Amino acid sequence: MITTLLLISAYLLGAVPTGLLVVRAVKGVDVRTQGSGNIGATNVVRVAGWGWGLLTLAIDAVKGAAPLVALAWLDRSPAVLVRWQIAAGVLALVGNILNPFLNFRGGKGVGTAIGVAAVIAPAPFGWGLLAFAVGFASSRIVSVGSLSAGAVFAATALFSYLSRQVRPPVEWLVFSIAVGAMIFYTHRKNIARLVRGEEARLTRSK
Repeated sequence: MITTLLLISAYLLGAVPTGLLVVRAVKGVDVRTQGSGNIGATNVVRVAGWGWGLLTLAIDAVKGAAPLVALAWLDRSPAVLVRWQIAAGVLALVGNILNPFLNFRGGKGVGTAIGVAAVIAPAPFGWGLLAFAVGFASSRIVSVGSLSAGAVFAATALFSYLSRQVRPPVEWLVFSIAVGAMIFYTHRKNIARLVRGEEARLTRSK
């Protein structure tokens, strides 16, 4: 029963439109009508500034991580725990990307994926975070950082899985690769703009 409630909580927390609520509270506008029209942290930076954008990112990450951490308190074997955490992570990401409160149009899942990945695959997450920093610092384009992080996260997870003598459940690997693929899928419009040389660098709107 507790596990079921935590899974439901993961979905509902993932669906909380953090960026929309933050910008509405501090600016009194709908972030979907501003900037890129996305509810994610990047657009919050453009509309409301770095502080509110980073707060949005942090809250989105906590939304993804909290149900997974709560599941760890239950008495489960490591293999069973990982499977339940993966299920919760998937539900959180689905809630974020296909938001039931916003006509099934939500964010790109990066903030929520940060929290989920940090719990489920901390080592690949660390490498992905480094890849984001390098990609963003070298381009000043958030999507370049996000795509770099997704690729490195998935590749590092694959390397980690293949190099272990005692491997986690194969679902762990499938999920890690799927997270990387998800980031590329939700950024497909950004990729098209990058190819055309039209992707905007991150600046705050006046």
